[in-house]
Amino acid sequence: MDILHVLAIGPNHEDLEFTSKDAKDFAAAFANQENRLFKKVFVRTLIDKNNTNKAAMERALADLKNNYLYDVEEKISKNDLVILFISSHGKKYADGSFKILTSDFQMK
Repeated sequence: MDILHVLAIGPNHEDLEFTSKDAKDFAAAFANQENRLFKKVFVRTLIDKNNTNKAAMERALADLKNNYLYDVEEKISKNDLVILFISSHGKKYADGSFKILTSDFQMK
């Protein structure tokens, strides 16, 4: 594998003690693998309320897609490895779908 791309997300919820720490620790475990297991390593960590709301998380996922589709600095090619780590609450709906709860999620 050539390049490692890590997106680690840990929305900070008042009822979850370790989500942000888990995301930081996960990202740190791979950050030092450049010139070891991988030629290059790109790590992005989202852990505060400003970048773990729905819009910010959707942007981060869109960035991964764009990095695959377009020739950019963090280009994702077929020989690269992409790891997505999310530590958060989730909600399962009656239709069987599942949603990751963002920092701005509000129960109705």
